[in-house]
Amino acid sequence: MSGVGDRKIVFALLGIGILCLIGLGGSLYHGKAAQLKELERTLAQKEAELEEVQAKVVQLPELEQQHQDLRERRSCARSRTSRPGLATRSCSSDPSPR
Repeated sequence: MSGVGDRKIVFALLGIGILCLIGLGGSLYHGKAAQLKELERTLAQKEAELEEVQAKVVQLPELEQQHQDLRERRSCARSRTSRPGLATRSCSSDPSPR
């Protein structure tokens, strides 16, 4: 009879051990799920920032051209005010914006 009683104890301990492992697995799962949600939230923010930067990068060539045009116009305006009779070749062109 002691063999049957020992068997019941072993099965009970195995059952308790399995339940503990299931509980541990569940808590690890929930912890990792929360961490994953936080990473997904951070990823969404970074993707939004990336879209903003990409939109700015698309505008760069146009902005650089505008910057160059404004520098030329400023240079022409300075040369006209400092030496009104001497206009350079680049300043003698149409002063209207391009």
